[in-house]
Amino acid sequence: MRALLVALLAVTASTSVYAADPGPPDVVPPADAVPPADHPPEETEPPVDAPPAPAPDPGINTAWYLGPPRWFFSTLVDLGIIYLRPRLAFGYGKPHASWIGVEANPIISTDTIGAWSGIRLAAPWLELRLGARLMHSLGRTPLQPQAAYTREDLEIRTGSSATYEAIEAELSGSWDVGGGVNVFGEGALTYVTGVPAGMYVFEEVTKVVVDPPWIVRLRAGWTFALAFNGALSMGPVIEAVDLPNRGKLVLRAGIVGRLKLYDDLEVRMTIAPAFGSPDSLGVRGADAFILGVRYRWATGWSPKALPPKPPAAQ
Repeated sequence: MRALLVALLAVTASTSVYAADPGPPDVVPPADAVPPADHPPEETEPPVDAPPAPAPDPGINTAWYLGPPRWFFSTLVDLGIIYLRPRLAFGYGKPHASWIGVEANPIISTDTIGAWSGIRLAAPWLELRLGARLMHSLGRTPLQPQAAYTREDLEIRTGSSATYEAIEAELSGSWDVGGGVNVFGEGALTYVTGVPAGMYVFEEVTKVVVDPPWIVRLRAGWTFALAFNGALSMGPVIEAVDLPNRGKLVLRAGIVGRLKLYDDLEVRMTIAPAFGSPDSLGVRGADAFILGVRYRWATGWSPKALPPKPPAAQ
């Protein structure tokens, strides 16, 4: 009996000890836990790259409008088959875009040498030049007055080579009217002096025979963007040159073109023969088949230093 009682006490003690030991605690998942999926999650597609930024605007002198106004030196060089016209300028503003200053340029061709100097005021859409030219012909002399002239008349030498001065004012403008169309216009008033009294002279820039002193010139036209995101443009041009003292009017018409390679380099073309004139001067009396390159440079500017502005966020 005693042995049975001892065995019962031993069983009771062991049961109490087991109940007092709770074992490892149960892990309770948080309320927002996601139960494990039966299969691995699908791989997400890589993000789509943002569309590339649009190409820089091919408009005239695009990047020259960037950067702050400043004092600068600049050059603009027109180089063609039969002419060279480097322009040197010093001024304040944004060179080749919006500025005011002084400018000088030699004029060199196969039959003429000369120089122009004056002031220039350039705004985004308008440009005003006031200055004077000194011109010296290498092969032509002053002309005896007559009703009309031929190209051969220009080559007759009757004395010393023609030398004269021309004081001029020129106002020009260019406007983008949308749709790849650019409208431009130009008006100039020239006062020719230094010609022997009673003589006429062939004016080398306006390409007319003038009875001094006055020449009035008007030009207008427009260009269309044709290719290369508008960098190639072409369109019609018409020009009228009034010779008040001769009582004559010279009319020219044709096409102008421009291929912008970079902001500082472009190819330019003008084909504008005379279709109404008292004189028969051929290519001497026309802006015909003028093809050349134009290069721009200025202190404090480079395409890398002044990149086009990024597109605005939508």
